[in-house]
Amino acid sequence: MSERDDGLRRLARELAELVAELAAGVPGPIARTAPRTGEHAGEVTRAHAAGSASAADRPAGALRQGAAPATDPSLHEVIAPIFGTFHGAAGPGEPPFVKVGERVEKDQQLGVVEAMRLRDAVRSPWRGEVAAVVAADGERVAFGQVLVLIRARQAEGA
Repeated sequence: MSERDDGLRRLARELAELVAELAAGVPGPIARTAPRTGEHAGEVTRAHAAGSASAADRPAGALRQGAAPATDPSLHEVIAPIFGTFHGAAGPGEPPFVKVGERVEKDQQLGVVEAMRLRDAVRSPWRGEVAAVVAADGERVAFGQVLVLIRARQAEGA
């Protein structure tokens, strides 16, 4: 068997595993799949209902529709931009990116979601205070799952 055939078999196996993981953790049908292995590259795309934003249309850490809890409109959910494993720190033994009660700036990194060895930074879309880190370090998360709650500051001086 050639190196190319071995790479393609590995790609097919990883694709099958990825599709199974996506199907188990993310709602909605998969429209297209094409993962990356070595020199072979691709993507996984989910079909979305008419009028809904796709993952590509949402920035990392985007606010999900209707996400702010009715009991406290200042709380905003930072959601997983992709399906993968949430990391609250840069690496094992490293300090967490953020802690509850800590003030954060817009675009500050709050964590990382890793999928197939690719790391997608999770950033805060707001200035505010970390009200809760919902996802545990090392937890598998689904696209759109709440990772962190931010109590947004309304004014620059707040």
